[in-house]
Amino acid sequence: MWGWGRNQEVSIKSQLKRGIRFLDFRIGKFQLTVPTQTITQIRTLHGLWGPEIKGQLQEVNDFLDDNTEEVVILYFQSFYGMTDSYHTKLIGMFLNRMLIFMITTICIFKL
Repeated sequence: MWGWGRNQEVSIKSQLKRGIRFLDFRIGKFQLTVPTQTITQIRTLHGLWGPEIKGQLQEVNDFLDDNTEEVVILYFQSFYGMTDSYHTKLIGMFLNRMLIFMITTICIFKL
């Protein structure tokens, strides 16, 4: 079953390096309960659960840091099990990463 939840054979970073500029994400609220705690994450999925979205966003952010003239379009769809609070959390993750990029870019252009 390993790899069944993957939609692509290569990482986000590799896709971006190869010229891909449109990324299609299907995401959902992943919850795992173990005896002492409940772990809840926002993860990508494609049939099965994939990696956490924050790691995927970080790869995009890293690419944009290194390639300041590039544009990457992120398309989010199919929000499985996402409540309003998890949508807010996702927006916060996105804005946090993109705001850092925007501030960095503005500082570079002002120099």
